[in-house]
Amino acid sequence: MKKIALFLLIISMTVLAGCSAKPVAPPTNVPDVNVDNTPVGLINGSVATPTPPPATNSQVKPVKKFYPTSAPAPAGEVDLVASQPSFVVTNELKVKLYLVDKYNPGVCYGLPVPIADVSIAGMERRNPDLWKLIKMKYNLTSGLDIYNKISQISGIQLVELAGGKYQFNFRDGQCCVQKAYEGQVNIIADRIDDTITRQETHNNPC
Repeated sequence: MKKIALFLLIISMTVLAGCSAKPVAPPTNVPDVNVDNTPVGLINGSVATPTPPPATNSQVKPVKKFYPTSAPAPAGEVDLVASQPSFVVTNELKVKLYLVDKYNPGVCYGLPVPIADVSIAGMERRNPDLWKLIKMKYNLTSGLDIYNKISQISGIQLVELAGGKYQFNFRDGQCCVQKAYEGQVNIIADRIDDTITRQETHNNPC
């Protein structure tokens, strides 16, 4: 009887020891997962959020736009029209154009010589606005014709007098006959009148 009681006591102690055994911990490399499959953070149960992509240092450069004169450009942008000086037809230029149209002075001055292309290109480069004006006014297509017309204009000397008058002198540089003119011009608004006060003629050896 005592043996049976001892055997039951040993069995009971064995069963109690098995119930109090420490459970096996799950693998540490497996992340915790909620019901909705969202990973759970390791600190305070917070949910991990995705890291935003790093900001780039590149900046988009502003595009300069063209604005007409009636609409000013916004601050910080350049008004391309306002920044370009306009070509003004002065009274002096009007007088010279008048004399050129009336007397059509030559530019030969003796024996004719060919004009190099570099001279024509240099004239256009130095006087771009005048070049365009002469080209449109006289409907010229040849660079040599525009060069000769500007040479006529540059050959006229003017001295401004009182009362809207100008004293002028120029030489008509024809190839075989050369004439010299002096006189006065009176300009009132768009009306121009001239008076020749002196004229000389010289024969050139041709």
